[in-house]
Amino acid sequence: MEEELKRFKKFNKSGEVGMIILGVFFEVISLACYKHLELIIVIGGFLLGAAIIIMTLKSGADYNKRMEQIQQNGQMPALLSDFRSGDRGFDGSLIVGQYYLIGKNTDTFFRYDEIKQMYQTIHKTNGFEDGRTVTAVGQDGKTRQLCSLKTRGKSNEELEQFFMFVHSKNPNIVFGYKK
Repeated sequence: MEEELKRFKKFNKSGEVGMIILGVFFEVISLACYKHLELIIVIGGFLLGAAIIIMTLKSGADYNKRMEQIQQNGQMPALLSDFRSGDRGFDGSLIVGQYYLIGKNTDTFFRYDEIKQMYQTIHKTNGFEDGRTVTAVGQDGKTRQLCSLKTRGKSNEELEQFFMFVHSKNPNIVFGYKK
């Protein structure tokens, strides 16, 4: 189990490291180009880099706090089992387990009974649908993106089946933008 926990933590750290690198990049570019750019642009780049780093570190702290709560509540075996053997849907971007939904590219996970509301956002380019985002709102009121899907104009029956499955796991979830 210890090896699975390390694998799961590594899986969730990759996005955090990428965002910190992006933040440092903005910091370095701002400092390196201060003689050639307007002061406003340098300050803006510096502040943007700092904001990215701070938000990423806060997100990492929230994740660590949540992982600690899961371990204390004895739910870690269920989370790791779902991570290891859950169905990979939507081209692998979402792991649908027996107890948890795990967003692979978003580092988000929810136990079914933690979800209060779920909805999808349709993204369009030049009037044509090119993707959808599935978002969940927890009982704690926090909104987290579960996954982004590339639909390229096709309707997604897999998404409808997914919502029906989640509803079977927790019939109290509100689907859509209703309050």
